[in-house]
Amino acid sequence: MTRFLIRRLLRAILTIWAVVTLVFLIMHMIPGDVVDILLQNVGTEAAERMRHFLGLDRQLIVQYLDWLGSAVRGDLGESLISRYPVWELVRIRIPVTLELTGLTILLGLAIALPLGTLAAAKHGTWVDLVAMQFGQLGISVPNFWIATILILVVAVRLGWLPPSGFVPPGESLKENLARMVLPAISLALPLGAIRTRVVRSAILEVLNQDYMRVARAKGLSEPQIISRHGLKNAFIPILTVIGLEVGYLLGGTVIIEEMFFLPGVGQLTVSSLLKRDLPILQGVLLFYSAVFVLVNLIVDILYGRIDPRIRYE
Repeated sequence: MTRFLIRRLLRAILTIWAVVTLVFLIMHMIPGDVVDILLQNVGTEAAERMRHFLGLDRQLIVQYLDWLGSAVRGDLGESLISRYPVWELVRIRIPVTLELTGLTILLGLAIALPLGTLAAAKHGTWVDLVAMQFGQLGISVPNFWIATILILVVAVRLGWLPPSGFVPPGESLKENLARMVLPAISLALPLGAIRTRVVRSAILEVLNQDYMRVARAKGLSEPQIISRHGLKNAFIPILTVIGLEVGYLLGGTVIIEEMFFLPGVGQLTVSSLLKRDLPILQGVLLFYSAVFVLVNLIVDILYGRIDPRIRYE
């Protein structure tokens, strides 16, 4: 286990380094910078003085090595516009994004586990057909379209829930959940559809295993067989999908947070991208990469807990 963790940690560091380096290079390829946005109607001389003040007139390799050296020491730099520390700007928004991600995962599982299990148990029937059609529809519909429909129908037309905004759980848990339900559903429906197909396929694969036949021979009913043996032994592919979906969720929250005016990391990403605030973008991508790598490491460790036959040494 120790050697496995060391290998994964080294791979994680390389992955994070590659991501932030690629973003750094891409951002410098985009025409214009933060000075062009801030000083649109000011002369060239003033713009050059501003670039010199911000250090943007230095060679690209110098800027990159300076940022990388500071990041290794735990300093992500300052915003080019507000001059606030990048880590503080990211840190205060992390709870919103993590809450949205957690609610989305729970809602997705609440959809996929019963629906996928029922589809596998009723394989070949109309129930299975309906479940698979839901899965196909969920995969095909983008989350921002679902969000738009929910805002127009549930929030504006029916008035059941607030259309946007955020209330911290410490102030009012009820108001917090009321404002997080629609964003979470917008992200959970496509993910739940994908997981439904995965759950169905995983359970169908284990239903014909020898130990399942033994369970039937002992007189267990089909629901008992699926709940006691099927789900547990089919959970590894489900867990794999959950780990991979974290990257999708982190990317999906960028659009959803902007649509619902949630002050999370996704909204910070959009605003810093529009302003070409590179230090914030680098800090956000560093956070995204670290969370994605950490979640997949946890998933790999859980494999051994779920299936003792899996060994890491």
